Amino acid sequence: MNNTAHPTFTHVFMPEKFAEGEAAQAELKRFNASLYRRHLERIQGWVAGAKSFWFGDQPTSTTRTR
Repeated sequence: MNNTAHPTFTHVFMPEKFAEGEAAQAELKRFNASLYRRHLERIQGWVAGAKSFWFGDQPTSTTRTR
């Protein structure tokens, strides 16, 4: 997911690197902000459905505790 969310984020916060003119930059920023929001919603869905531990609901011998 990093290979989609990260470039989209860059287009939102640095549109001048990808388009010339204020109108084109504003449109690029608007479009990518919407796309970035969808990426974040998708990630939040993954987190909501994630297990507590790497291999399920119970800690295993590979679980690090502090």
